Amino acid sequence: MTRVDAPPRTPAPPVEGVTDTGVHWRRGDWRAAEDPAPPPVAAAGPHEVRVAELHRRRRVGRRWVRELVTARLGVEWPGFATVATHRKPVLLGGGGIDVSISHGAGTLLVGVAAEGLVGVDVEDEPFAAFGRRSLVRRMCADDERAFAATLPDAVRRRTLARAWTIKEAVLKAHGTGLARDPREVRVGADELAAAEGGQGPEWTVVHVLGEAVVVRHP
Repeated sequence: MTRVDAPPRTPAPPVEGVTDTGVHWRRGDWRAAEDPAPPPVAAAGPHEVRVAELHRRRRVGRRWVRELVTARLGVEWPGFATVATHRKPVLLGGGGIDVSISHGAGTLLVGVAAEGLVGVDVEDEPFAAFGRRSLVRRMCADDERAFAATLPDAVRRRTLARAWTIKEAVLKAHGTGLARDPREVRVGADELAAAEGGQGPEWTVVHVLGEAVVVRHP
């Protein structure tokens, strides 16, 4: 019998939308996105290739932010301000637009909002990191950890990934990142239970409007 290899899977194009509170978002595989910069030369070693990938992912994320700001918010592009490494991206001009960028292994997620604070976070399957007890202890309050412990392994890892994206998105929205203890961001049992049966990456968009913290999984 002649073997016929299956054609390589073509990543789906990015998808975008807007939440009911006005956060415009885009999600997709950054590795499949157009990038005018040249790829690393064939002779490059693993370190050089990895650095090139990080730079490409950053370029794609920033381009997506620019496209959402100009096309969806209808604002002339102000440019990015210079901020410290690992800090929340900030736009120039003081126009009140807030932005957030997150990535998993292959999935990139960006969000922009004309008012309030926005935070986004995404985690890709198979969520292996959430099988580590040390991580679960660092990220979950006692009741969250107890709820997760009752679940089958695969469901537990997805549920913890959902919890993590919520916590991380809230911390990103406020600009603190992991300088604040993620256990202080509480995730209710209903929100955790909603992760069961999910497919694909877990991702969250958070919009902070005054005292209100709006959590969405579009």
